[in-house]
Amino acid sequence: MKKLYPLLPVLFLIYWGCEEEVVEDATPPKVTITSPQNGSTVNEIVTITCISSDNEDVAKVELWVNGVTTDLPDNTEPYSFDWNTNTFEDGNYTIIIRSYDTNENTTDSEPIVLTVDNLQSNPQPINITSVVFDNGGFTITWNQSIDGDFSSYELEKSTDSTMNSPSVVFTTDSLEQITYFDTDVDRLIYQYYRITVIDTFDYETKGQIVSSSLDPVPISVNVESVEYTLEEMTISWSESSDGDFKHYNLLYSESESGDKTSVTFITNKSTISHSIPEFNPNNENWFWVEVSDTLGQTSIGTGMTNSLNNQPTPVNVTSVTYDLESMTITWVQSSDNDFVSYELLQSDSEDGTYTSVTVITDQSTTSHSLTEYDPSQERWYWIRVTDYWSLTTISNGYMVLDSSPIPSVLYPIVYSDGFQISWSLNNDDDFVSYKLFESLSEDMSNQTLVYETDSRTDTTYLITIEVLKYYQIRIEDYWGLQSISNIEVGDYEAELWGEDYSVLNTTVLNLGGNQLTGSIPPEIGNLTNLTKLYLFNNDLTGSIPSEIGNLTNLTVMSFYNNEFSGSIPSEIGNLTNLTKLYLFNNQLTGEIPVSICDLDINFSLGWLGISNNQLCPPYPPCIEDYVEEQDTSNCD
Repeated sequence: MKKLYPLLPVLFLIYWGCEEEVVEDATPPKVTITSPQNGSTVNEIVTITCISSDNEDVAKVELWVNGVTTDLPDNTEPYSFDWNTNTFEDGNYTIIIRSYDTNENTTDSEPIVLTVDNLQSNPQPINITSVVFDNGGFTITWNQSIDGDFSSYELEKSTDSTMNSPSVVFTTDSLEQITYFDTDVDRLIYQYYRITVIDTFDYETKGQIVSSSLDPVPISVNVESVEYTLEEMTISWSESSDGDFKHYNLLYSESESGDKTSVTFITNKSTISHSIPEFNPNNENWFWVEVSDTLGQTSIGTGMTNSLNNQPTPVNVTSVTYDLESMTITWVQSSDNDFVSYELLQSDSEDGTYTSVTVITDQSTTSHSLTEYDPSQERWYWIRVTDYWSLTTISNGYMVLDSSPIPSVLYPIVYSDGFQISWSLNNDDDFVSYKLFESLSEDMSNQTLVYETDSRTDTTYLITIEVLKYYQIRIEDYWGLQSISNIEVGDYEAELWGEDYSVLNTTVLNLGGNQLTGSIPPEIGNLTNLTKLYLFNNDLTGSIPSEIGNLTNLTVMSFYNNEFSGSIPSEIGNLTNLTKLYLFNNQLTGEIPVSICDLDINFSLGWLGISNNQLCPPYPPCIEDYVEEQDTSNCD
């Protein structure tokens, strides 16, 4: 057995070789395009990527276009191809990637279709941002290109606005070079520029056409004022801002649309006014300023004329005052700078013929006095104003005819710490006095003078009125003529519990349930026009005042639910018109006055209420059956 051990490995190999056969690899690789997406539009260089795998190993992948290999292999992961679409016409192309394994097995990917559109390959356009003239030339500035395949800029120039047959004035392959200074320029001819950007594939995009500015026509200057005095007319204008200013030419015309003539040339730019000694402000004087520059260009601004020296501002007669010695005519002072004279005119009627009274050359003199006049006869006065340029105006006429004073209006009399009598102001020129009369009669018979004043503005008078009276204002003028006002009645008021009540106008006083306290003021007896008096449901104390008997027009008196004490005053018998009397629920004492029987009260209807007091018998026969419950514990 030991001799067989060395032979065992050899026998094993012979056995194994006889049992196993070699099997060839027939499994193809797998491949999928990952980018770009099917249906994409591409241009210039496009990167196509894929993934590929095999059961053993991938040898390479290869790009095919429209069934033709591009001979672009890739044998290392990650797999990708840079397809140059610039060598293909624009259109649709079917793309596959073929994968090879190490045993020459192949697989094609699912195809994708890509659209080649190299119109999109043109660089992004850039435009000129400014063309600025300075130091004898134009500095042209443009935007910097943002394309990654930038190659160069090309600056074109033409005198034609459509850039027909342009010339290239500048090229550069420097991305950062975005300015050019062009010295070959004519400021009076438009220069047109355009920038072109070119990429590494010679695609190019032209920018917008940009024009230079011409040497600008001088900025026009406007006439700002045309003013004049008696000696000269001064024209002022705004200063030119042009750097190449040459001169101003002041132009003149008699009308806005008339022919212009030159007045003067001014070469100093800061001189912006000119005065002329000969002019007529009664007419229009139009002026313009023409500005010229060193290249001979001109501009004319807005013109202006003087404000016409119209007729002088009329001055009106403000007053004609007179007394026994003289009549004085007064007027407003003229404000015209070219004033020459006033002329006082008069006539017997508004439409009559003017006659001159006097001519006054002192502008500050605004009145004139006459010693011969008759104020009872109609007379009209005017003022004619003449100016330096012989223009005149005539004021409104002012008529003088003495008549009765305008009556004042006597206002309703009011009470405020006394009776305030006031009336409207009289504005008559010949006012002399106000006279205030009073009377006990409504027709002002037997009137008495109360107050007199010669002050026109004194139109109020404070008076004390104790009884009803009537008042009237009489106005007198210088010539003794009079007028009278309307008639006003003088009322007065009674104060009850902090409130004032008109004696004339208070007919019903309803203060029931008002939380009144204290006693009834005796002034209540002044309200003689009262017909109904309600003081029920309060906290009133004290006795009923005897002045209650003054209210002879009273028909209802309601004092129940208070704390009145004392006896019922005998004066209650004066209230002969009283039909209802309510005094119940108080603390009234003593005997009921017999005069209560003189009242016009129907006791049987319950219109007398005196229960729940402390009234003592004997009771008057007329009310014996109507006294009802009384507290007589304190009666004798």
